Order: sequence, then structure tokens, then C-alpha cells
Amino acid sequence: MLGQKATAYLEEKEMVDAVRGKLEAEIDELEETKEKLEESYRRAEALEAEKSLLEREREAIGTTDLEEADEKLRQCRKRQEDAKKEITRYSQNMERHRNAIREYDAAIREIRKKIDLCQMETEQLVSDMNELQETIRFSGHEQILSLWKDLDSYGTYKNIKNEIEKLCKNVEAALEEMKRFREIIITNLFDTYDRLMEFGKKHLSDPFILEGINSVSARDKILREIFSNLLAHRDYSSAYVAKFVIEKQCMYTENANRAHGHGMLELSSFQPFAKNPAISKIFRETSLADELGSGMRNTYKYTKLYSGGTPEFIEGNVFKTMIPLSAVAVGKVGPSQSNLVTDQVTDQVTDQVTDQVNRNVDGIEKEQDVSQHILDFCQVERSKKEICEYMGYRNRTFFTRKYLFPLIQEGKLQMTKPDKPNSRNQKYIAVKY
Repeated sequence: MLGQKATAYLEEKEMVDAVRGKLEAEIDELEETKEKLEESYRRAEALEAEKSLLEREREAIGTTDLEEADEKLRQCRKRQEDAKKEITRYSQNMERHRNAIREYDAAIREIRKKIDLCQMETEQLVSDMNELQETIRFSGHEQILSLWKDLDSYGTYKNIKNEIEKLCKNVEAALEEMKRFREIIITNLFDTYDRLMEFGKKHLSDPFILEGINSVSARDKILREIFSNLLAHRDYSSAYVAKFVIEKQCMYTENANRAHGHGMLELSSFQPFAKNPAISKIFRETSLADELGSGMRNTYKYTKLYSGGTPEFIEGNVFKTMIPLSAVAVGKVGPSQSNLVTDQVTDQVTDQVTDQVNRNVDGIEKEQDVSQHILDFCQVERSKKEICEYMGYRNRTFFTRKYLFPLIQEGKLQMTKPDKPNSRNQKYIAVKY
């Protein structure tokens, strides 16, 4: 990829050099035309003076010399007409050269834009490559490098080959293992709810818990509340990708939200508000949810029973629900010991894959909607981190190539530091028309 970008950069540079050569030739020819035009003007002035002189001579001489004077006058007038035609021709040539110069200038500007963009992409690729150098490291990385430095026999080569084959198998195993812990849901709300419940039950333990004298599944109670809240109160006009994530110490949901405030919600002061009344009503009538406001109370109650912790509800343009987890709750989260890959490889590959997976609970994400949301958000200067967090993307490289570069190319988004595309202080702002 980097080689292709570098090749493209060189090709664009050659095009600029070629166009610049043509431009310089046109400028030289224009200067020559200017000199010829000035000479034509001088000749015309001389002929005009000669004409005036001949007319005066004609008036002064007698009848016998009249024919000769008339002939001289005709010749002078012819030369004058020829000079005017020559001036016209040179003027047309000059205008043609001016138009050509304007076209070459425009072509150079467009090529420079392409070169700047190509250079920016190349620098981004170099930056990505440097990051990947750290990402692809594994337990035997230094060993391979050491073997490579001391490569002096076929046996050493075989050792390197074996180590690399081990790495490839570990990565493949990690990728296969991760497929078991990720699901993309694109279906209707009821099926989405069922599949989310199945996913949660699959990856969360269900320890024995007593509520009074009755056994209850605190896990299922919590999942029911957070999933019904996720689906019933989501802002479906937003392109922000809804998600449910299970980690070692907590699980959380995120969804776009028409906020009625900002910050942490407290159970004692919380005022319930239906974001999508029609969906909330259907969920209540189908027993997927209870009365408005009960979800937070139930989540508090069963989280205490499940993990002994306190849930958090964060109101904003993105609504976030966080449920703390105990070691018992996540006892079966993660690959089995028999299939466990080195923690380093698993974590690194997980980051690379997870960051580039879009999860949607209600339909197909539209790129145009994403781009428009970016432009709306960037009415003021925003950093890449701020934009990614707002849009729900963690992989900045993927997001930059997918959305930011195309918007910059289209002239809809611009950098605050275009001469330093990879500056730590780089920000982006929408172009206003």
C-alpha cells in the first residue's frame, strides 16, 4: 500500500514537472509574441507617418507627378493594412497564450492538490506502519529478530520459519476464537432483543442468587432492563452505532440519544422521559419492559445482587449504561484455557479487528448520514479523537480513510494545519459555503 502511494506521489510530481515545462514554453513564446507585436506597432506608426508625408507631397506636386504619388500612396496603404493584419494576428496569438497559461495554472493547482492529498495519505500510512510495528509484536518477536541477525545457516533459517509459522497459527487461532465473542445484529427490534439476550446469556455466568426465599436470575433481569432501554430510547435518526460490550470488570451499552440533560443520572432525582413513546408502549404491552422509570430502579436492585456494585447511567448525545461485574459474573467470558493464545497476541489482534467492526441493531448504516453528522459536528474545530468518540469509532485509522479523507478530497472538510497533516494539534472544520 505504502509503495503504491509513493508511486502515485512520484507520478503526480512528474505530471507537475511536465505541465510546468509546457507553461514555461508558453511564457517564452508569449514574450516573443510581445516583442513581435511591439515591432508591428512601431512599423505601423512609421507607415502612418509615411502615409501622411506622401499625402502632403501629393498635394504639393503638380499633375504630372500625381499618378506616381497615387501609386506610392496605394503601396503605403497596402503596407499599412498588412501591418494591421499582422498586429491582429499577434494580438490573437497573445490571447491564445494567455488562455493556455491560465489553463496550465489551473492544471498545476489541481495536480498540487492531488500531490498534497497523496502526501498526506502517504504520511498517514507511514504513521500506521509505525503503529503496526508495535501491534504485530508477540512473545517470539525479539527471538526472530535475533535469529535473523545471526542468519548464517539453513538451520537458523528453519528456526525463523518455524517461529513465524507459530505466529501465523496463533493469529489465526485468535481470529477464530474472537468470532465466538462478536456478533453483528441487523434485524427488527424484537429479533434484536432476543439475539442480544442470547449473546448476554452466552458470555455471562448466572450465579445462584436468592431474592428473599426465591431464586432469581439477576443476570437476566439486568439484561432485560438495559436492552429494552437501549432499543426503546435510542435516537434512530442518528448514524451512531449502538453497541453492547462485555469486559472483565464491567459491561456497558451505548446508543444515540436525544438528550434532556448531561451527566450522571441519580436514582433519587431521575425524571423519566419517553424518547420513543410508540416503541416504549409496544415494549410494555409485549412484556419486554415495565412502566416508565422502572428500568433504572430494577437495574440498581439487581446489580447489587449480581455483583455488589452500583450501575451508572450517563445522559448525553450518547447515552451510556455501565454495569460493574464481579469475577463470578465473568467466569466464562473469554476463550477456554485449552484454546488460549498468548495474551499479548489476543489483545492486539482483538483491538485491530474490534475497532473496525460496525455493530448496528436496527438497520443499515448509511455513509452519507455519517458524513453529514461529521460535518454538523465540525461546525467548530474538532480533533480527530473528538470526532471518532462522537461517532462511536475507536479505530482512528479506519475512520480517517473511510470518512475524513473523502470529505477533505471533496472540499467539504479542511484541516486547521494543512501543512502538518499529522500534527498532534491537528483539527478539522467543515467548509462553509
